[in-house]
Amino acid sequence: MQTNKPRLKAVESLVPKGARLLDIGADHGLLPLRLLARGDIYSAYLTDVNKGPLAACQHRALVDFPHLMDYIGFAISDGFKEVDPRFYDFVTICGMGGELIARIIEEGGEKAHRSMALQPMSHAEKLRAFLWTHGFTIKEELYPREGHRSYVVMLVKYTGRGTRFTATDTYLGKKRPKTEEYWFYVKGLAKTVKKRLDGETLAGNKRNANTLKRVLTAIESLGYLE
Repeated sequence: MQTNKPRLKAVESLVPKGARLLDIGADHGLLPLRLLARGDIYSAYLTDVNKGPLAACQHRALVDFPHLMDYIGFAISDGFKEVDPRFYDFVTICGMGGELIARIIEEGGEKAHRSMALQPMSHAEKLRAFLWTHGFTIKEELYPREGHRSYVVMLVKYTGRGTRFTATDTYLGKKRPKTEEYWFYVKGLAKTVKKRLDGETLAGNKRNANTLKRVLTAIESLGYLE
């Protein structure tokens, strides 16, 4: 993710000042290291399931930010499994599929009971449904646009209380702001839903097809369907 990417900036904007940040799947480490270098967070805890990316993060930190090494931690970890919950109070999980993010949070148990910024690359509807049924509330959603594609970035908080929702809510979110960014997001979503509807119809999955038809009807009611 390049430094000027709208997705990166959107995630950064949701990280609270002075946070002790855990970045799961840090990859290049750009997000936490840049926030730490700017003084926006107190510390950065970088994890990845693979040794290679994590070693690259360590090298980048040593070369570019040697004076900050006392505030940077690293761990090879599949999600939350090997992390120490004493060292973070906010979590970022970005650039993964919505189903994978949901699995990481579910397997994290109490270690995942934090506020988080999440950026799913696909199946945001499955991630929303998981969050609402597992005691998380979605406080805010941002819709950064990069080229011809729009993404969603979610600010979520663990409350321990479930949230009632409809299938349409999982696709469109609950707030549905009247902004250009949201319009572009839903416009792209409509194309995805149409393709899925065609597939479910061909497969004879009436229940799934009817759900997708309701989503398209909701999008049309908002004036976003072409």
